[in-house]
Amino acid sequence: MEDADIFLSIAEIAGVFVGFGALISFSPDRAVEARAPLRTVVTIGLVVLVAALLPVALARYGLTDRALWGWSSGGFLFVIWLAILVPLLDTEQRTWMKADAKANPALTMFLLAFLELPIQVPLALVVLGVVTTLASAFYVTALVLNLFEAALVLARLVFARSEPADWGS
Repeated sequence: MEDADIFLSIAEIAGVFVGFGALISFSPDRAVEARAPLRTVVTIGLVVLVAALLPVALARYGLTDRALWGWSSGGFLFVIWLAILVPLLDTEQRTWMKADAKANPALTMFLLAFLELPIQVPLALVVLGVVTTLASAFYVTALVLNLFEAALVLARLVFARSEPADWGS
């Protein structure tokens, strides 16, 4: 596989997001407003990590071209939907997600229209065999957009402190 280095580098970057999420989880701010987006950052980071390693692993089994990108894209979509649906089983996470979507409708629409759709639709096209010539490009684009999504959620968490720090004490 000629692009293995790119995927391994993306996996390393995703690992950084997971690591930052783990470090931040040790902060004293344990309110749901901090926990829920932190879980989201870690989840997206794990999705990217798994998805970046998937084509590298499948290539080791001799899969190439259509088979490699079809199976990788199917696996990527499966992991994405696990990451979307499993957190909904947690009452706290589900409640936060609903409240956040209601409080930030423009951001929610941005995430859906400019991140989730451009991530998932091309992957689905690859699975269906519609655009096989762009399969690897679609896959890399989906990985990069997922990293951007993780960065956006992390930035929101970092910059959304509701109470200023007490610098006088």
